[in-house]
Amino acid sequence: MVTRKYQRYTVTEIEYIKDNFRFVSNSIMAKMLSRPKEGLRKFLQEKKFYRTPEEIKSLVTKIELRLNNGKPVYWVELKGKWVEYHKFIWRSNGYRIPQFTDLIFINGRSNDVRISNLTLSGNGFNGDVKEANQVRNKQRITTPEIKAERKNYWNKLLDSKEQKRKDRYQQKLKESAAKKKAKENRKKIRERNWSNDFLNGDKVLTIDTTSGKRRVKVDSRTTIYVSPEISDEQAIQNYLDKRKKSNEEFRLNK
Repeated sequence: MVTRKYQRYTVTEIEYIKDNFRFVSNSIMAKMLSRPKEGLRKFLQEKKFYRTPEEIKSLVTKIELRLNNGKPVYWVELKGKWVEYHKFIWRSNGYRIPQFTDLIFINGRSNDVRISNLTLSGNGFNGDVKEANQVRNKQRITTPEIKAERKNYWNKLLDSKEQKRKDRYQQKLKESAAKKKAKENRKKIRERNWSNDFLNGDKVLTIDTTSGKRRVKVDSRTTIYVSPEISDEQAIQNYLDKRKKSNEEFRLNK
């Protein structure tokens, strides 16, 4: 059984998050919901509530509780100016407030800033929730172009995340194959007969020079120094015979 680190969110809280997460920061939503900020962040990630880069830049981060006509109302700072929180959310979701009208809370709670809890009052509305909702639905921005643009953005975002996951998986496969190959190479080196390596010139053998001796190159990786009287062919043959004899003694002693 999977245990949750946070208490299950109610339908009202989820509705509030859907209406607000694109316009206000996590700290403000956590304060309004009386939830820990880290738990809210994990919930947004789990439900795939993502913000666009433009929305992240314009997030509101400051909020205050003030008295408005004797009633406590939350205010937020928007580009250096303080505006009422519920009116800011109303306009941000594509609605407008006509002249000589006011925006009120249906249940009377100023901290319940949900679109479904807000309605227009005055100028013929008279608090009629049904009529206000009809006007609200007509005002909302739901053009096909905006819907298609937003859908394409989310599809690109999800595709890029899937591609990054595939790239990480391929990188791990390459690293695993490289480690396996390196391990095999180390094993081959340990099993190689070192005596034959010297004869084949796989290892570099350095002989210090002394005065009166000349340099003779055995192969591309081995150089010896011999007396001037000895020819190159004789010097190389003597070197190979001496090396072969030492290898045989080594095998016998082993």
